[in-house]
Amino acid sequence: MIMQKIIFFVAYLLIYLQVFAQTTVVRGKVMAADTQVPLPFVSIGVQDFTIGTVTNVEGLFELVLPKKNACLFFSYIGYQTETLCITKNDTTSYYIVSLKSQAKELDAFVVTKKKIPKAEKILRRVIDNLPNNYPQKAYNTALFYREWLKDTTSYVRLVEAALETYDSQGFKGNTPITNIITVVKQLRYSKDYSQLKDNNFIVDTDFSTKNNWLRTGAIIFNPKNWEKIQFEHLGYTTQNDSLVHKINFQSKIVGQYENLQGTLYVNDADFAVLKIEFTYHIAFQSVNSIEIGSKQNVYNIKYTGAETIIYKKFEKQYFTSYQNKLLTYSYYPNPRTFKKMTSQTYTEQLTHQVIINPLNPIKESSSQKEITLLQYDENFWQNYTILSDSPLELQIKHQLEEYEQLEKQFKK
Repeated sequence: MIMQKIIFFVAYLLIYLQVFAQTTVVRGKVMAADTQVPLPFVSIGVQDFTIGTVTNVEGLFELVLPKKNACLFFSYIGYQTETLCITKNDTTSYYIVSLKSQAKELDAFVVTKKKIPKAEKILRRVIDNLPNNYPQKAYNTALFYREWLKDTTSYVRLVEAALETYDSQGFKGNTPITNIITVVKQLRYSKDYSQLKDNNFIVDTDFSTKNNWLRTGAIIFNPKNWEKIQFEHLGYTTQNDSLVHKINFQSKIVGQYENLQGTLYVNDADFAVLKIEFTYHIAFQSVNSIEIGSKQNVYNIKYTGAETIIYKKFEKQYFTSYQNKLLTYSYYPNPRTFKKMTSQTYTEQLTHQVIINPLNPIKESSSQKEITLLQYDENFWQNYTILSDSPLELQIKHQLEEYEQLEKQFKK
């Protein structure tokens, strides 16, 4: 019996090492071919795999591949799609990818052949085609989550996490977020050096559904709100050789949003949403006296937000590929001096793997207690797809290390 266990363990170890040895990390930079300007949030897919990533704001990317032989696809609105095939004999460790603009060919095509429809008509087609374009069945996703916090001039908090989610129903419109289960697999975070220390959670496990209007059938994807919103079709751009509708929207007030302004990008071939970006204000709050963290009174809080959501095709259906949110809020911590302070919270989340109809669905979300008990695993992060650090992230980590080395903070 003991011998059988030993043999089983050795066999398992050999399989693990073989799989581990096959994985490789690909890094590089994506730029515009004509200007050499870095391109942010370029979608990167892998042929025959439901994995991928996006570039950061500096055009940098890194992706863990299950094998060395792989073809990567780089797609970006307004540019031609490029392919990069990597072989096992390739000794390159860093790749420069250049994308060519399609603007000139598009102008000639649109002027001669394409009429511009009403924006509401395009939105109606988006809603009608939801069952065809977005998952209607259960699926799992693997995610990379990052959040940082800034108090006035100093960066005071950083969180990075590896998440897995299970969505039991998919994009069916008005689907409650309770149907999505999220597990935190691994975590690394700094100490909280903020003044208010008002975050009572480490990871916002509901981030993937907050303001994801397409997922919940809200705001611009709810026809009942259209009388409050002004739409304007701004013309066409392209992606993957397909025309893309560019639609502007704005509203003085709709739902919880004031001064909502944004742009929607819709694929003309299948009327799938490719990208949404928008800014807004949250209704002004007058807080007379509340206690937060260290029992400081906070008066007159006002929020402004800027968000981006990008969708990408995995196995003939679109999933949320990447999203970010920058939330800025002003407050007066001392009612006697009324000295204004400003804080910023930035959250971003990358979907780097999708599994449709998973055999072993996640059954229960991680509790905040379970999250806090996770032990930092340095080896895990060396083989996990993350968003490459931008100069800003490097600056944040440098500032936090002025308090204490980050590795030591992660381990506490």
